[in-house]
Amino acid sequence: MRNTNVCFIHGRIGKDPEVRFLPSGTPVAKFSLCSNDDYFDKKAGRWVEVAEWHDCVVVGDFAEKVAEKYQRGDVVNITCRVKPRSYEKNGQKFKVVEMYVQSMELIAKKGELVRQQSNGHAGSRGNGQPQGGNEQSRDEVPAYAGGYGDEDGGPAF
Repeated sequence: MRNTNVCFIHGRIGKDPEVRFLPSGTPVAKFSLCSNDDYFDKKAGRWVEVAEWHDCVVVGDFAEKVAEKYQRGDVVNITCRVKPRSYEKNGQKFKVVEMYVQSMELIAKKGELVRQQSNGHAGSRGNGQPQGGNEQSRDEVPAYAGGYGDEDGGPAF
């Protein structure tokens, strides 16, 4: 059986997607995504919410579309592949974990009200309409045949 590496993240874009190009000419968009986690602090006797930041990468033709459509503050769902990589800079070694986006769904544009339903999923805006109205907002990212820039350890900016 083949191992699976799939992750789903619901969060708010923290940095506008920025497009750059690999030496091969392949577009690559990067942006940060903030999701929230919580835990119960026994000493304080309350739940504590913690922001978690994710470095997201979109490779291929969809990268430019992501940069045009999405912006800081938008609430999205992404399905991604978790890919750690390491690099060296000025003699110091660094390790990063990036989320390679496979699909992306717009839940709300910046400034729109997002209400959580009792089931914990993003729900309606209170007017009976689903998020995004009638617009089809789910975009599929085609698999990048070049291996996401593996020839140089991943796309580095």
